[in-house]
Amino acid sequence: MVCYDSKDVRFINTKTFQVEQRVKIPGASDLLGKASWIVSSVESPDGRKLYVVTSDWRVAVVDLERRAILQVVDLGGRDKGDVAGRLVALSSDGRSLLIGESIQNGAGKAIAHQLHLFDTQSWKETHNIRVDEPLAETSLAFDPDGSSVYGITTGHNHTPFPGTDTILKISLTDDSTNALLARKGEGIMRIFFGP
Repeated sequence: MVCYDSKDVRFINTKTFQVEQRVKIPGASDLLGKASWIVSSVESPDGRKLYVVTSDWRVAVVDLERRAILQVVDLGGRDKGDVAGRLVALSSDGRSLLIGESIQNGAGKAIAHQLHLFDTQSWKETHNIRVDEPLAETSLAFDPDGSSVYGITTGHNHTPFPGTDTILKISLTDDSTNALLARKGEGIMRIFFGP
């Protein structure tokens, strides 16, 4: 279980419902005396690692078998905006981590997102693309071959009806964004790809 407020990953015994161990996720508050928190996490396809993203653009890689932090990576967030809440996805091969940055208007409302793609071996940013519509939290998913990412937005400009959820295909090869499916009143929350 990942706990946003307590800044740790907790391992719970599902038979006794007791916390067996806590792994604290370091962030800027630990290193610089400034507040940071866990924004999101995503499990590796093989179930062995957990990538925990903090508000200060750090990623803690947790070994789920050993229950220990393997590494903490600073992704250089000082030159980026706010990490968008729970806009994180991992490719099916585990080699690419996508993190959304919230682009806000003067009132603090997200009006667009910048998606940053990182290689999980070198931790270099390999690509970024702007999506000119706010994406729903937890909505990012890589397609199986890793060439596109899918996201969900409400009121996308390709949709003639307000309040309609739209699935977007965001190409990582040519930076295009296409509205694929509009569904009024269905409240689409997450996209999954099967084997």
